Parts: sequence; C-alpha cells; structure tokens
Amino acid sequence: MYFNQAQKRFFQTASLPEKQAWLRKGEPGGQQMSRGFDFNSSYFAPFLRGIQLDGEFETYSEAVAAAQCYLDELKAMPDLPELDEEALGITTFNQDLSRTMSEEKSYGIERVIHIAAQAEHICDDFAQFIDDELPEERVRQMLAEQAGRADFLGMLDAIEDGAYPDHDEVFSLLYENGLMGWLVQAATPVSKRGAGGGVIYSWGCYYTQWFYAESYEAALWQVDAWAERMREQDLQEGEK
Repeated sequence: MYFNQAQKRFFQTASLPEKQAWLRKGEPGGQQMSRGFDFNSSYFAPFLRGIQLDGEFETYSEAVAAAQCYLDELKAMPDLPELDEEALGITTFNQDLSRTMSEEKSYGIERVIHIAAQAEHICDDFAQFIDDELPEERVRQMLAEQAGRADFLGMLDAIEDGAYPDHDEVFSLLYENGLMGWLVQAATPVSKRGAGGGVIYSWGCYYTQWFYAESYEAALWQVDAWAERMREQDLQEGEK
C-alpha cells in the first residue's frame, strides 16, 4: 500500500504503542516477495494494514495466518491508545477503497457534489444537476425523503415553475431543510452470465443513479448496495 504524507509522518514520530494501535485496525494479508534481484526466488510475507511483518513463508495462506496471529496479539493488548485517525489524517479509507474497487467491485463514481460547499458559489456540476437531474422523479423523491417534510415537493415545484429553476433558490431550499451533504452519481455495468457460469460485463452498457448522504463514505455504502442489486437483477432476468 502507498502511504500518504500524513501516514508517513505518523510512522516517523509515533510511539510503538501508537503504531500498534494503528495496526490492529487492519486486516491480515500476504504478498509474494522476491529476494533482491533474484526474481526466480520468492517467498510470501505477512502484511497488516499495508505494513510488512517479520517472517518468510512458502505459501500465501501461511503468511496470512502469521499476520492474523500478530493481529490477535494486538487485539489482546488492553492499554493501547485510541487514535483519532480522521483528525490525524491517517485513516486508510481511500487506500482500502481503491484496493476493494480494483479487486472486488464493478461500479464507478461519475460525479461528486458537496452541497455545503455551494454556499458562496454554485459550481457548474451543481448547476447542471439542478437543471438536468432535479426534474427527475426519483431524484426529487430521494431529496424529499431526506428532508422529511410532506410539503418539500410542493416547495420544490414552486421554485421549478419556469424553464430553469433558480440555482440559488434551490440551494436555499436544501439548506433550510438540512440537506448539506453529498450528491454522488454512480455507474455500474450491465452484467450477464457467461458460458462457463461466471459473471461477465462490459462498460459499453451501464446504469447510472444519483445518491444522497450526509457523508461521502455513507453515500458509497449506498452505491455498493445498489450495484449489487443491479447485478443480481441482471442475472435473474438473464435466467428467465
């Protein structure tokens, strides 16, 4: 794993208990390593949260087991400090997401809009969202549900009475209803069952959908669940 500057500085100055506290929040793993420039001679090393641990093993499973053993030792230590990783800038959320996306997931993020950041100036993406996406019934219902008001759609209709709604008025309506979080547009490809029984897909044909959440991470959880539902739906329809 490639560390950011905050993580590098943390490991340069942190105490051993602080480093151990950071490591115990990771998942055990293993990686094949070569011995110097001899690429014909290799071994498997245990890894924990992107950090290589001591030990050389013949198989990947043995390396992971060693990492798990060390993780169990860390979790049994009662006096390790609690780290505020968000405040320190040392969370591995982005690295973990990138790895998961490349290895396990089949969706992508098309656009991200932080509504709270539009208070001073409406960016082009948010203006386009208001003009092109806000009239869509699903988007309107999504925001109305988040606002929790029966009259929200009526107020939105009043603003949209014309060719194009006033961007600042839309922002004010969202602001007054506490909708200052994140709008995320995601895409996931159409899936089908391959001849061998596996799942295949192509980005030449895909679905898109908008999501709202109070944090970007929460929006990604929604996207993840949606992409899985769409995949299952495609496979079920293909079996009919």
